Amino acid sequence: MDRDRTRDIALAVAQFTKRYPANPVDDLYELPAFGEYDEDYVEEIAQAALARLAPPPSRRTIPGKPQKSITRPHPEDPDSKKKAKITAPFRFVGLAETVVQADGPTDIKVPLDGGVCATIDVEWAVESPLLIGEDDKGIVSPMKLSGDGPEARYIIPGATLRGLTRAAVEIVAHGRLGFVNAHHRYGVRDFEHRHYGADSGISNVANVKAGWLECTGDVEDPDASVWTLSPVENWSHIPIDTVLALIKNKGGDRFKWIGMSLEDKYSASGQKVTGGEFDFTRTVTLSPPRTQSIDVKGNTFSREICAAGQGLEGVLVFSDKVPFVSRPKNEAEDKMKKYEYVFHGAVGAPHPLHPSDVAAFQRLNSTPSDNKPTPTGTYKKLLPTLKARRRVPVFYVGELPASNDKDHPQRAPKEFFFGFTRLFKIPHTQSVGEVLKESRPNHWITEGQDHSPDFVEDLFGYVIEPKQLGYAAEERTDVKAVARRGRVAFSMAKINPRQTPKVTEKITTVMMAPRASFAPFYLAALGHPGELDYSAPEKSVTLAGRKRYLPRFTKGGSSTVSAVSARAEEQRSRLQANNADVVSTLRFLTPPAAGDDLLFTSRIRLTNVTPVELGAVLFALTHGGDPAKPYRHMIGRGKPFGAGQTRINAARLTVTANDTKAEALIQPPEGDDLVAENGLRGFCPAPQPNRPSHAHRPFLKAFETHMRQALKQPAFPAVPAIQEFLGASDPKITEQIGADRLDYMPLDSFNKVRYAFKRHKDGSSHPADIRPGNGKAMGTAPPKRLLPAPIPKKAP
Repeated sequence: MDRDRTRDIALAVAQFTKRYPANPVDDLYELPAFGEYDEDYVEEIAQAALARLAPPPSRRTIPGKPQKSITRPHPEDPDSKKKAKITAPFRFVGLAETVVQADGPTDIKVPLDGGVCATIDVEWAVESPLLIGEDDKGIVSPMKLSGDGPEARYIIPGATLRGLTRAAVEIVAHGRLGFVNAHHRYGVRDFEHRHYGADSGISNVANVKAGWLECTGDVEDPDASVWTLSPVENWSHIPIDTVLALIKNKGGDRFKWIGMSLEDKYSASGQKVTGGEFDFTRTVTLSPPRTQSIDVKGNTFSREICAAGQGLEGVLVFSDKVPFVSRPKNEAEDKMKKYEYVFHGAVGAPHPLHPSDVAAFQRLNSTPSDNKPTPTGTYKKLLPTLKARRRVPVFYVGELPASNDKDHPQRAPKEFFFGFTRLFKIPHTQSVGEVLKESRPNHWITEGQDHSPDFVEDLFGYVIEPKQLGYAAEERTDVKAVARRGRVAFSMAKINPRQTPKVTEKITTVMMAPRASFAPFYLAALGHPGELDYSAPEKSVTLAGRKRYLPRFTKGGSSTVSAVSARAEEQRSRLQANNADVVSTLRFLTPPAAGDDLLFTSRIRLTNVTPVELGAVLFALTHGGDPAKPYRHMIGRGKPFGAGQTRINAARLTVTANDTKAEALIQPPEGDDLVAENGLRGFCPAPQPNRPSHAHRPFLKAFETHMRQALKQPAFPAVPAIQEFLGASDPKITEQIGADRLDYMPLDSFNKVRYAFKRHKDGSSHPADIRPGNGKAMGTAPPKRLLPAPIPKKAP
């Protein structure tokens, strides 16, 4: 099941087993361990728990789901009229439709007419605990060059500062959206979703077929291997008690069995062999299947069930362990998993699979990655068997393909799917890249071997996958066609040698990874707001924008340490459960005394750039150059808790002109531009006899003038992207939003939002009364973007 659905299931399991508090827990779906559990069981237990926990609204049933009915409160139920309050520690800066192109590409070795070379010596003042981490015996600790204790030389890597600066420049200079998992097609497992139920047919058990999956060649590369699926005549459910009798597992019972891992189950049945492989040629003797109908409060479900006996040879097929096995008090409360599977009957001829189908299957069962997806869950456990060219059991819907010809047209995403369990996950109809390409084509790098870099790519450099530009996999690629060296370099930032910072005691928490699969929050509607997921009609959604974590603290001091620690601990208590694997142990770097800032210094070097390009970097670093310094950057780990909140104390600019044309822009700083009040006003240090300091303002003006012309926006920088960027960087604005709106969303609100914006099987929409995290009520009409970055009252 996809992560969204796992959130429901996780809560239901937690409440049903009484292992968590009765109040909804937040983001429990993030537990990695839930990817290892048996989906059939989790579905069953979730439905049973929701039926017990929910008030008595109208009953709805899931077509084709055996023995079960589901009762879930959603927005139109009388008892669920509570408003959905959207909260999160991040917001999205919307994508500008226009992308500003470069005049280049620029050759770093050919001096630009009117160009400059420059250095920016930056003093970073970190106002809250900081963690740029490295592993230290299982504890993530602050990164350092050398030494321990008072002698430690702590650093911020140049790569971190480069990433921070480039991300900001992409916003202010209207660059392409970079570093997105464009290739990835997220999965869905939700009976109420139209693509999963009505379109794919997977919701009806009669539509689900079984077969044996095999691979020859390089398992990890669909284009360098041949995958086949041989259909099996039939598959049936088999009671776990029957399984235990067949394998003579005298010491176990059903409750112990369902808590066992996949490896232990196959080992107990004699199907596990050396090297982590499984042998699916071993059979057991069974009676022919019978159809069993079960009434559950007026709802009838049918499934084929095998029992011990004679007349049939079959192969036992198991699903992975289930979480938190709890023995029921009596038979009436026994909602625990009761069945496994058995494949039986004749095996048909192998059908070759299309590489695109295999790639989609692998990505759904791996961590998102373009070049090297890492297998997870059942796929990870069965991979050694596939590599040994042994068969593994799968379920599928649709018609088996007739050709694996790479030139054969790829089928529509709804025609054929396969997975490891009866309720396997299927891919959404659109990938992240397809959504971006259809909705914001200017942000998409189009095929064509003459890539035209945008303003930011030309300045910072780029590396593009050859296949994205249309090169064949076996084709030799000229490096210059797919990569370009940048003209901006970043040193590491070193701790001020006069400071002796402290390291906190161990703080345990659960770190959250970005989950773009949570479509309602990572997508925005185009035109009339409606469906918000990756199976919405083409050109009806776009990506929500660039994710920005919000600064929280308007005042420094020891309170920031306790606030970050408290939020980290709260998240741990909510999400740790009984699984220690999801817990991270951290140590943050803090200033030597309460009320102080951590001070780091670094150098940015720009080589052969235009005044406009230098102005873009300065604008991004200083948030437009406001001498009052209301804005902050966020650096490192723990940003959802408020860690890494940073301002720039000083940015000493030293410029050398390529020619006389640029010399007029090199001026000394004056007035409000000069650093004052211990770094709380102004960015330019005063010039010194042997250390010049040049004003930022001429280069900021050059950048703003260029952007007005390029965007045809005379109001720049008072444009949406800049306003949202500044709003997401101002702790005073986020303080007005309220601390509770910077926490991760409670489950009841999450469910209402997801239900309101997913693609329902009946084609209907169910808008909820949604309150965005910026604190302003939007009424009952769905907003186009759920988590927009706040906007300051005045432009810079």
